[in-house]
Amino acid sequence: MVPIIYLVKLFEMLEEAGVDIERLARSIRLDLTLFEDKESRVDYGLYTKAIAAAIKAYKAPGLGLSFGRHVSVVDHGIIGYAFISSATFGDAIRIFIKYQNTIGPLLNLRYFEEDNMAVIRAEEIMPLGGIRQFAMEEFIGNWLPVDILVPEVARIFVEVRLDYPTPQHVDMYPNNEQQKFYFEQKTNEIRFPLEILSVPFRLANEATVAVCAEQCEKILRRLEKAGNLIDRIRRLIMAEPRNIPTLEQMAKQVAVSTRTLRRRLHEQGTSYQLLRDEIRMSLAKEYLERTDMSVQEIAFLLSYTEPANFQRAFKRWTKMTPIAYRRSMFQSDGH
Repeated sequence: MVPIIYLVKLFEMLEEAGVDIERLARSIRLDLTLFEDKESRVDYGLYTKAIAAAIKAYKAPGLGLSFGRHVSVVDHGIIGYAFISSATFGDAIRIFIKYQNTIGPLLNLRYFEEDNMAVIRAEEIMPLGGIRQFAMEEFIGNWLPVDILVPEVARIFVEVRLDYPTPQHVDMYPNNEQQKFYFEQKTNEIRFPLEILSVPFRLANEATVAVCAEQCEKILRRLEKAGNLIDRIRRLIMAEPRNIPTLEQMAKQVAVSTRTLRRRLHEQGTSYQLLRDEIRMSLAKEYLERTDMSVQEIAFLLSYTEPANFQRAFKRWTKMTPIAYRRSMFQSDGH
């Protein structure tokens, strides 16, 4: 589940750009009254659907970068306050990585040290398809302003590696002598000198960090209890998309009755069919974008008995045929 604040901030940007957000919300069945409760959360599937719709509606490049910059550290809630209250930049990174699941991220962030460099690597939690570059750019846009918290360092990150081709809006990336961007790499990560980890934060407050950490632990326990069922279903489907279980079979696998499974998913704003479609669509886009597999092969991998059924479903999801989608991705890469 993803905090509603991220959709609030995204729709703020869209509205400022002249997008009809009420129409957009209707198109993805998003109830805008949810925005009134800043503590509420939305299903991961709805969140990714909103991002995909936003990318189309925004009609300008670099939405992910702009959105990442638009979201401030404190917009992350408790984990954001823990970050800015940390004693050092290193402590801030560690606490953010530890509790990142409290904010329902699109990407999993991993920290490690290599060749005298500190590295924050971003990896997909599940295939993101058409919103993948948005997620990577949001990651960059969200982390680059951290030097505001460390005024002693003019530019914190010295190297950024990204696995996608140089985008047409590359001028939006802050490429300079202190910050270098490298595209078409094997990973997505930010690298900076180890010595920066010990730089103190001017807002450091040990008591605040302790309280925030305690709250983050409570949030994680609550989310684990509430979202465990959906997470288990996703993992089970992802484990073998070639043989997706029926509703009845899935109910047996998660040890509940079919009726209970329907009810519990409905209470969390989704259904088994929506979860199946969400994963199938994500995997289909990933296969079309990143492999040379034929439509027939992809249909088989996603448990469709006939390629025509897959093509109809894909067109229902994206308003495009699989071939047209692959062609559009190919053309957008400048080939």
